[in-house]
Amino acid sequence: MTDWTFDTDLDTSPSDAQRRTTQWLADSLAKDVANAQPLAQPDAAWRTMAEHHGYTTATAKRAYDDQQMDLDTEAFRQFEVTVKTLGRDDWKGPTDTWVTWIHLTRTDKDQPWKADTMRVAK
Repeated sequence: MTDWTFDTDLDTSPSDAQRRTTQWLADSLAKDVANAQPLAQPDAAWRTMAEHHGYTTATAKRAYDDQQMDLDTEAFRQFEVTVKTLGRDDWKGPTDTWVTWIHLTRTDKDQPWKADTMRVAK
């Protein structure tokens, strides 16, 4: 959920939200996210949201495909994420729904899951 939660009063781009997720990511993905540079300046949608001191709220629900059974050190999850864009001045931006697939890993069944790979589609 953190990956989808932006606040233009605190963040300079959506990349800031992605960097906040690193504690839940496997080491290699966390390193990639932490070192990633935005590919471009914030777009028109970000600038419009910023004019309204905008932020997003996100809700997720489990989505089911032909999910594989969990193993001790590997699991797959699929979520439908709905992101609402709002402004502190009562402005309402778009609401988008995305599907995200997450591959989870851990070194031992007693350890917490960490996201190893994530894919997103609209």
